[in-house]
Amino acid sequence: MLTSSSLAKHLALFASALVLICLAMPAWSATQTSRLIFAQDTIGSVVHGEIRGTTIRDYLVRAKRGQTMKVSLLPSNHYAFVTVIPPGGQAPLFVGESSDERDWAGILPASGDYRVRVLMNEAAARRGVCATYDLAISLR
Repeated sequence: MLTSSSLAKHLALFASALVLICLAMPAWSATQTSRLIFAQDTIGSVVHGEIRGTTIRDYLVRAKRGQTMKVSLLPSNHYAFVTVIPPGGQAPLFVGESSDERDWAGILPASGDYRVRVLMNEAAARRGVCATYDLAISLR
């Protein structure tokens, strides 16, 4: 049988466990995905956004094999970078973090949805750093 004091102890223990779980949650990354559809008679788009910590922003762009994609990221700090992933999640065509570049252009090897990913480098993500950015994507 539970007395009021033992019930209070159980509730306090439960509340403590819940707080610990909530504190651990920011360590998990969340991916937010948006599809980019270019306005009629245009070849590209500029997106304004923000990432914080382990948050990942994915922009899906439908493209055809042989088109040239250009990507340019202008972040508010040097911790944010961009990665370009081809349809089917194959090996990335471009990883900005490895080259410390934020601009890329290339001829696309396949038709389908390309994923242009904006994220923080790992050390900055763990510290919860925030960056605003302008991301320009064009197809020709």
